[in-house]
Amino acid sequence: MLENVDYVDYVHKLSPNIIVGLADMPYGESAGSRRMQKMSTRTEKWTRTMVEVNKDIKLSSTSRQWPSLFVPILPIHCEAQDLYLELLTDELKENIDGLAFYEADSFTIVPTPLAHLPRMSFTEASKPQDVLRDIQLGADICAIAFINAATDAGIALDFVFPAHAEPDKRLAMGIDMWTSDHAADMSPLSTKCGCYACQKHHRAYIQHLLSAKEMLAWVLLQIHNLKIMDDFFAGIRRTIQEGTFETEVKRFEDIYEAELPTKTGQGPRYAIHPSSYKQLY
Repeated sequence: MLENVDYVDYVHKLSPNIIVGLADMPYGESAGSRRMQKMSTRTEKWTRTMVEVNKDIKLSSTSRQWPSLFVPILPIHCEAQDLYLELLTDELKENIDGLAFYEADSFTIVPTPLAHLPRMSFTEASKPQDVLRDIQLGADICAIAFINAATDAGIALDFVFPAHAEPDKRLAMGIDMWTSDHAADMSPLSTKCGCYACQKHHRAYIQHLLSAKEMLAWVLLQIHNLKIMDDFFAGIRRTIQEGTFETEVKRFEDIYEAELPTKTGQGPRYAIHPSSYKQLY
């Protein structure tokens, strides 16, 4: 079992931009009142230890840059973590750099003394609309798991923010590259994207790589999907600066379909390790 002190030590050696504190959270089940109390108590203890160890490492280090420490806000109602929030507000606020959230509703329970801190969202967004919702609620940094899910599924993301088109029907937010429709298609994954995959390769080639279970297919798709998301966030920042973000969110929801395309093909891990597909996913 990884101890809290060791966790802080290891992440400092890796030198990430952000350290996210450990939190006691059950996955796949709802927590009762007694379980919530344990979650709060344990997270309070772990956070206090993390802050103390983090301070010691900073004091003993000659480095001028240290990872920013984001502490978790539990996905439970405010009353169940009152003491924990008081600890953050009264004792630790000078030693924490941000807040990490695991549920959209938790954005509303931030105490006023912590309201200025940047907020990271781990709400398991499954589509761009979820990201836009989290930002509307106050998220500053988002963990985007659906990029990898789309790439594994052989889906090339295909959307922009703000949305430019005014189509007669809603547009798909991705292209299923497994379908035979692309077998002789010499066009890029997206005409709106300037990534390496779109500039150097065409749909027919990537569809062939997928059919042949070549890892290069997923590498090219990941390059493309990351560029789509980079441009997506650039558009978000621009519309926030221009004061049009809320209007563009509504347009995006009206123009694009509500969900990403359904997975039809096999992921790269299945192609390589068919015996351990369930474990890897």
